[in-house]
Amino acid sequence: MFKYDEQRLNVDEVIGTGSFGQVHPYQKDPNDKKWVVKWIVAKNVDSLIKTLDEVVLGFNCHHPAIVPIRGYYIERLNKTGFQVFIKMPRMTKNLNQLITKGYKGNLSEEAIIKWLYTLLGGLEYLHKKGIVHRDVKPSNILIDEEDNIRLTDIGSAQLISEEELNNPQTQLLGTCNYMAPEFKECRQELKKQDLFLSDVWGLGISFAELCLMKQGLVMFEEPNKGNIVEKILLDIQANFSQDFTDIMKGMINVDYKQRNSVKGTLELIRSKYGKIIVKIFLEFFLFYIERRYANSM
Repeated sequence: MFKYDEQRLNVDEVIGTGSFGQVHPYQKDPNDKKWVVKWIVAKNVDSLIKTLDEVVLGFNCHHPAIVPIRGYYIERLNKTGFQVFIKMPRMTKNLNQLITKGYKGNLSEEAIIKWLYTLLGGLEYLHKKGIVHRDVKPSNILIDEEDNIRLTDIGSAQLISEEELNNPQTQLLGTCNYMAPEFKECRQELKKQDLFLSDVWGLGISFAELCLMKQGLVMFEEPNKGNIVEKILLDIQANFSQDFTDIMKGMINVDYKQRNSVKGTLELIRSKYGKIIVKIFLEFFLFYIERRYANSM
C-alpha cells in the first residue's frame, strides 16, 4: 500500500479512461509529472478481488516493457462497494494517440523495430510466468517523454490453466478489433500455448496500424481476414523494408498455427536487426541495475 493523499489527486485532468475507471495525475504541485493514480470503483467484493489481481500481477512484474505498480490504497465506498487507487509512473501518451493524431518524432523503421522488440520482450516475460495479457492494443501501449515504451492494463491479464481454456470468459476478454481470428473461428480447438499467440496478433495489428497511421485495419466480425491482411502487408511493404514486412507477416498470420510465437519473432528480429538490438540490451541492463540499486536502498 502507499500513503494516499486525496489532495494530490487531480480529478480535473483525466489522462486515461476505460471500463476499469479513470487515470488521473497524482502530484505535489501542477509541475509534478512523475506519478498517476488509476482510480477504480469496485461495486462488490468480487470486483475488488479482481482489481487486486491486477495489483498482485503488477507488483510481481519487473520488466522495463511493463508499467510497474508502485502502491495501492483501498477505501470503503458504501456497504458493498470499494474504491481502489493504484499508483503508477506517469506516461505521456499512448500508441492510439500517435495513430489518430500523428507522431511528430522520428518514426523510422529502426525506431519502430526498437519499440516492437521491447514490447515483445515484455510479452515473453509475461508468457514465461504463464500470463496471457489478452488485451494488447494501441491504447494499452504507453510511451514516456523519452520515447520509452511499455505495456499496461495487465488487469486484463490472467494466469491461464488448462481447465480454463474452454471458458468463454477466459478466451474472449479483450477488445474486438484486436482479438485474434481464432477466437471467432475455432475456440474449442485452442490449447494453452495457443492463447499466447493471441498476444502476438494483438501486438502485430497494433504496429500495423502505427505503420500505416490508420485505425480499424481488421474488424473482428470480418469474414475475409486473409485478404485484408494481404492488403495490409502490401501497404507496409511499400513503405518499409522486406525484412520488416517479413516480421509483420509472421505476427499477423490469420492461421494461428502458422503464426510466429513471441520467441520466434524475437529471434527473427535479432537475425535481421542485430545492431539495433545491442542498444536495447544495454538499456535493459541499465534498467535492472537501477532496479537492484533502488531495492537495496
